Amino acid sequence: MQTNSRIATSAFALAIIAMATGLQAEALEEVSDHPLVPRTQDSEVIAYDYVEFGEHVIPWGSYSDGAWEETIEVEGSHERFAYVLPMPDIRPLPLSQAYKSVLGLRGFDIEFHAIGRNDLPDDFSQQDHFHHDFDGQAEGAAYPDSDLDSRRFFGAVHEEEGLYVTVFIHENADDEPVILVNIVEPQ
Repeated sequence: MQTNSRIATSAFALAIIAMATGLQAEALEEVSDHPLVPRTQDSEVIAYDYVEFGEHVIPWGSYSDGAWEETIEVEGSHERFAYVLPMPDIRPLPLSQAYKSVLGLRGFDIEFHAIGRNDLPDDFSQQDHFHHDFDGQAEGAAYPDSDLDSRRFFGAVHEEEGLYVTVFIHENADDEPVILVNIVEPQ
């Protein structure tokens, strides 16, 4: 009798996990872009996180000798998006240039850009500000490939709206661009 009880409990737990996974996938389909920070056409949301209020340390500039050129400490909301663009023929450099151009047209000032191995730590996507997996949401779709020189990172400020935006672009193991966007709004 106890074995049947364990089987029933296990089956119930698996059903709950399956429902949660399904709801999570449905919730990602319903994620709206930030009104000032669009996502790349045809990209798919693979992870999303929103913190209404908290303390955030934003890496700002290049990384060398074990430290960021600058960091900005902000109290406010923090919205994180991870997108995959299922187009292996699109490279991070033109994607980064296009993203910067669109942000510029929307009133952002691009404050810095960092490129590849010389400007970014090897484990950059694993750091708190840009951890791309947001509690396992992205699964394997966002994990970076081994080409550290193709990575792009830039930061922008919208003075009028008081927004800080950082964008990190790299390729996953399928050579698809992954775009990680952080939007921090001081309060």
